[in-house]
Amino acid sequence: MMRASEVMRVGSRFFYICMVATPTKNIKKITAASNMARLRALPQNVNVRAMPEKDKRALAIQWLFENPDERICTAARIYGVENEHYLRVAYQRERSRKERGPIRKGGQNRILNDAQHQALVQYAIDQATEGGMGATKPMLRAAAAYLRRQEGKDPPSERWFSQWLKSTTCLHTIKTKPISRHRVDMHTERDLKEWFEQQYRPALEHTGILDQERPQDYIHNIDEKGCRIAMPGGQEVVVPIDINDMYVGIPENRLSLTIIESICANGTADPPVVIVPGKSIMEHWFHQNMTGHELITTSPTGYTNTEINLAWLNHFIKYHHCGPTSQWRILLLDGASSHTDDDFAIKCKANKIWPVIFPSHQTHLIQPADVGCFRQWKHHQQIAVWDAIRSFEPEYNVQSFFRDLPTIRAKTFTKSTVKYSFKDAGIWPVSFAAVQRQLYKYGKKERKKQRGIEHLEFGRDSSDEESVSSTSTNSIGLPTIQKTPPPSSYNECYTALKSLETKVQQALSSPTRVRYTSITNRTSTLLMRGSLHEMEIENRRKGAIQYHKEKLNARKSLSKGGQLYAFQGIHQKGVKRRKEADDTLKRAQKALQVAENKLKQEFNQRGIQGRKDEIIRKKVVQQLQATNQLVPESLLIPIRDCRKDPTPAERELLRPNQSLFDAVAQAEIDKDIAYTANPEQELIDPMILEFEQQFAVQRGGLQMVTIEASSEGERGGGELESDSECSIESSIAPSIVSCNSIAQNADFVRL
Repeated sequence: MMRASEVMRVGSRFFYICMVATPTKNIKKITAASNMARLRALPQNVNVRAMPEKDKRALAIQWLFENPDERICTAARIYGVENEHYLRVAYQRERSRKERGPIRKGGQNRILNDAQHQALVQYAIDQATEGGMGATKPMLRAAAAYLRRQEGKDPPSERWFSQWLKSTTCLHTIKTKPISRHRVDMHTERDLKEWFEQQYRPALEHTGILDQERPQDYIHNIDEKGCRIAMPGGQEVVVPIDINDMYVGIPENRLSLTIIESICANGTADPPVVIVPGKSIMEHWFHQNMTGHELITTSPTGYTNTEINLAWLNHFIKYHHCGPTSQWRILLLDGASSHTDDDFAIKCKANKIWPVIFPSHQTHLIQPADVGCFRQWKHHQQIAVWDAIRSFEPEYNVQSFFRDLPTIRAKTFTKSTVKYSFKDAGIWPVSFAAVQRQLYKYGKKERKKQRGIEHLEFGRDSSDEESVSSTSTNSIGLPTIQKTPPPSSYNECYTALKSLETKVQQALSSPTRVRYTSITNRTSTLLMRGSLHEMEIENRRKGAIQYHKEKLNARKSLSKGGQLYAFQGIHQKGVKRRKEADDTLKRAQKALQVAENKLKQEFNQRGIQGRKDEIIRKKVVQQLQATNQLVPESLLIPIRDCRKDPTPAERELLRPNQSLFDAVAQAEIDKDIAYTANPEQELIDPMILEFEQQFAVQRGGLQMVTIEASSEGERGGGELESDSECSIESSIAPSIVSCNSIAQNADFVRL
């Protein structure tokens, strides 16, 4: 049997161990815990009344918690507590401590509560993902100040905001990249998916590229890049602490060049075409560092045009040995007018190059050169310019540019960079998920279920984790618990509040119920007002997007990308050639008619003047005869009217120049040739045209329509036969047109 002294000795020894092993600030808690443990382990035969007053109060408090219906005075009599008042105060203090729970360290002076913090985070997320331009730091700080002002408190300080942003790990700052609003607003994810599934993938399958051992060797992308010769940006340098700004003189050269680059999905890049503004190619431009495969040309503006694009195409055909007997190649390019030219399409198909047009305003998402290469190109060009500046070169001109061009291209178009450019754009390997990732970067992301910030992460969604956890729970055999998702809109909050209103009111007293009803009604009203404000903002945002769409459509047609068909180009060139022949004949005939009318008018004027002179002559003769004067012999000769009886010489004057008749005759010959011959079709193998036509028929269910020459009388008017007179044939006709495909690709034509 243990005595009371032994119990006290064991308790004091336990208290000493806790004192040694515990920091000073936790001594009070450890002491209280040790006392409670010591008292709970107290033997039954211990004399409680002989214990210290503090221990008796602790036992009494413990007994009161075990028997909450008993009175404090009863506990004081059982345990022999002398001062009942001290017991009452200690019991109330302990009961309050248990009711409020453990005291959190810090957080008593928090600027934002949990709801305000989550609202501020959600505000930043909405600005970044809901078609906004991102929330700036002043915007977030103003939002925090607004939340504080609703509570009648002062706005937060700038230092607090900096610490809050640093501690909020789900947010961080980045630098925005300005881009044309049309490129973000015009196309949706559905449009891009249609281009992948209905334009690009069918072209790969029909040309047999996917059946090749290395399909990536036959997929190419061409794009133009403009650059100024010497306009470098600033550099990061290390300077003494007392220097705040540093200005560096540069040999500024604002001359703008255009470089046409072509890359392949296998990681290679073709020699470039460089367009220099001007008329002549200067000898001093060339440098020994050049590889010799570059194509240098000039244009008055320094930009590309139809002739330069055809020159690049010849350059491409020569470099890759393309021809009617080679393997098909896919050429991805934007919808510039020089790329959709009929001659360009015909020459491509004649050499088994299959052009595929990107959707307009979306090349920054799916064009490999834009996605991964040109940014590197600009970076390395800036480095080359700064290296020249730090080498104390007096100027940086066209020769300097051509000197550094091979180094810039070697560092830019590495095998890994080019391959990753095609991969990130989803071109090869063909992956629309890569395009979706690019869409997310530009803020065109569809909202998922709102679970905090999880919808910002791409890849595995939080719903996957919930499904995994639910699966593992069900495998144990436990019942499935339906988790109610938190409300994510004003209407859902209102519905959830109303669903709980009846249950909550049943648990409240009458005065509290009245107050609760008033608060919930006011809260519901504010929620509905917030919903209306949200609707108003959304309508304004949609109106702004629609305005920009209409503004864009007013300037140019919107292209969704597609194919360039050679048979359409042949037909369009035939129509254009026949129209030009008709116009030439009309102009020649009009010139001849104008010359004839002019000669007739002059002849009539001479006849009218002769008749007037004859009338005057007769009057003079009559006056002379009336006065018995001598009439001169010159007045006795009558003046003839050349219109009544023209002489052969006068008839010859009515004939226009022979060159006008020759021009009309030549125009008629040219018109006959335009309506009977088709020189463009001779450039392409008929098997290629048939192969291309099969692709168009499979995709659009279109028919081949042969446009035959009209009768001679109808040619004079320059009109083609009506659609009802077109004959349907299955063979390759001199000029073939697909009504459906022309309608689909009509928006490629730049007005």
